[in-house]
Amino acid sequence: MPKTKTDVDVGAVLLEELAARTGGSVEVARHWVAQVGGELLEDWAGRECVSARDARRVVEAYEAERAAHERREAEREATLRRWEEERRKAWDEALAEALEVAHREELREMTEGFTVFALPTGSPASSRARARARQAAAEALRRWEVEHPRPS
Repeated sequence: MPKTKTDVDVGAVLLEELAARTGGSVEVARHWVAQVGGELLEDWAGRECVSARDARRVVEAYEAERAAHERREAEREATLRRWEEERRKAWDEALAEALEVAHREELREMTEGFTVFALPTGSPASSRARARARQAAAEALRRWEVEHPRPS
């Protein structure tokens, strides 16, 4: 229950002003006042307000909470970015290995029964072999994701 207007100091801050400073509604400002152990007052016009001291404590608590939230969010984003980089690296490695295997299989099929003095290097020539390599890399990536779940 708010104190009466005769109990209010000259330096009181209206609850609407405090709400604007903390980026919320009057209800949110009331919550913050209760959170810091402040006291709701009433000014000469019957408007809700708090002492300047309580208003300062509310703003400090709000800003500390906002800074902590921003820090947690930045840490979460950095963790997610590292996971995505590791996932991309796992994909690239799995694809390179699968392409090498497909290339060797393709060469073996092409040279079966022939004497070969020099083998071409590079990636597989056929789109079928490249598709098999991408499929094998995708399966390897699924296994990697099971072992390294995406951070939430």
